[in-house]
Amino acid sequence: MEKSSSSLKSYSNSEKILTIEDVRETLIPSLLDRLSEAKHYLSETHADNNEAGKISTEIEKLRKDLIFIKQVFTGLDTFEKITSDLFKVLLLPEHSLDQLLEPPVTQTRYHESLEKQFKPKLGLLSEVIIKLKLLLPSPLKLLLDRSNPFLLSSIHLGAGNRLNQLLGLHASEVFSNSQAFKEFQNVYNSLGTVTTKLCLLCLAVFPANEILKKRRLVHWWVGEGILYPPVDGEKTVEEIADGIFEELTTKGCIEPIRKKRRSDLHSFKLHPLIRSAVIRMSKEVGFLHFDDKGRPTTEFSRSYGSYRACLVSGRPHLELVTKTDMELEKLQTIFNVNKSYPNFSKVEWSRLKNVKVLYLGRWHSRAKHHIEVVDIDFLKGLMFMKRLRFLSLRGISGIMELPDSLCKLVCMEILDLGACHNLEVLPEKISSLKKLTHLDMHVRVLLAGSIPARSPTLRRGATMATRPEHFKVLEKIDLQCYPHMKAPSWLAPGKLENLKKLYVRGGQLQSLGQVQESEKWTVDMLRLKFLSELKLDWNELQAAFPKLNYVEKFRCPKTTFFPCNENGVWLKTEN
Repeated sequence: MEKSSSSLKSYSNSEKILTIEDVRETLIPSLLDRLSEAKHYLSETHADNNEAGKISTEIEKLRKDLIFIKQVFTGLDTFEKITSDLFKVLLLPEHSLDQLLEPPVTQTRYHESLEKQFKPKLGLLSEVIIKLKLLLPSPLKLLLDRSNPFLLSSIHLGAGNRLNQLLGLHASEVFSNSQAFKEFQNVYNSLGTVTTKLCLLCLAVFPANEILKKRRLVHWWVGEGILYPPVDGEKTVEEIADGIFEELTTKGCIEPIRKKRRSDLHSFKLHPLIRSAVIRMSKEVGFLHFDDKGRPTTEFSRSYGSYRACLVSGRPHLELVTKTDMELEKLQTIFNVNKSYPNFSKVEWSRLKNVKVLYLGRWHSRAKHHIEVVDIDFLKGLMFMKRLRFLSLRGISGIMELPDSLCKLVCMEILDLGACHNLEVLPEKISSLKKLTHLDMHVRVLLAGSIPARSPTLRRGATMATRPEHFKVLEKIDLQCYPHMKAPSWLAPGKLENLKKLYVRGGQLQSLGQVQESEKWTVDMLRLKFLSELKLDWNELQAAFPKLNYVEKFRCPKTTFFPCNENGVWLKTEN
């Protein structure tokens, strides 16, 4: 103990730059000794303490990281200045483990919990180790190589996912000069199209390791005009988006999250290192503005080079008083990242004529995240946003109805009203939104008017007073929590002539509607979930749905003879 302690102390007051050899041959072995002594100390003095066991596990992970760094540093003679600065921080007396390893009777902080004593020091060591990893050759390659478990283990994030807490990593000199960022730049430059690059930059808005839904990202891209179907019509927007997600996955930019019962990809997340790199690229090209902690801001102007504003908890509300008309004319997107009580009292909506995306609702699936607008009268001001294509009010509490003025948004393509549990009535003239293609709403909503004649998608059940003729062009219906046993009159193949996808989840339905002998469903994808009362035989289903290519069934106990696999899926190609 005395030898390793003296080795560290001999460098603590030195003014010379620590060499790689000093770090490799003296400092790392001394730190390893101190960590071993800390583990021994915990096992001897706190053997029955669960908290001590957790700390010992974290210490062992840090030891393995230091051993790995020592091995890589063999023969490495560069980056001495940065490495010196990082280790000199560790050598400061206030960051030393020495005081904690003194006999209990001489410890001045013995009355404090073990976590409070050890966590700050181990936390700092963890941060330094993460930055040291960025100096190693091609750490991003190690991060992305899922086939090599040893290399992957070298990117251990530490207790409590410490890397998530390094909010300013993107702005550090260590990161900008690291091989990791250079590798990411190469990956970014290799992306096939400008569209794919812009789609990736959008992801910097979201916190690292958050589960992101593909569909909501696609809505943003379509609304802003980043993504649009080709003129020749050979591919749909969804197919183009699938290609983008596939490339981003293949090149390690995103991590897919796959579900057992789903063959396709619907969710993914962003690794903290990747997010730091995307933030830096986003700032460099002027796509978004971030503060020094890596949080997107409401700031947008020519000086920042960004014309997208983000609402973030703990940051100022959106204010436009200081903005010029020219700056406001270029504002394209307003995105609510995590602000629970957005306040628009100082927003002059009449000056936001060119905004294309207004995403005020929640983008994740956590129902506990509460969003409530201080004054819902702001909805009346949206009438001035003539170029608005995508409006999301998902999960916002307190909205009972939408004003008629909303029907003046002639460019509206996507209206997301999902999880707006207080919303009961849509405007009578909703059908005047001729360009509306996606309407996502809760089952309680009453359609006082009608669905636009062009609308090919209706989600979460139009179960109320809507004229049947407006359903003929629908291509997709997602009906959730339908409260009646008898299917609605419009749920029939003769009234849904172009329907391709039918999702029914939850509720009391006993059948999928009445099918006449002369009528057959055109549906090729059917999902049935949590339907405890649904009585349906496989032969009956095939007779009524002759064009099925995909069937998914989960917790429908009264359905019989469905030849689904262990994940509840039937594919025509498999049969």
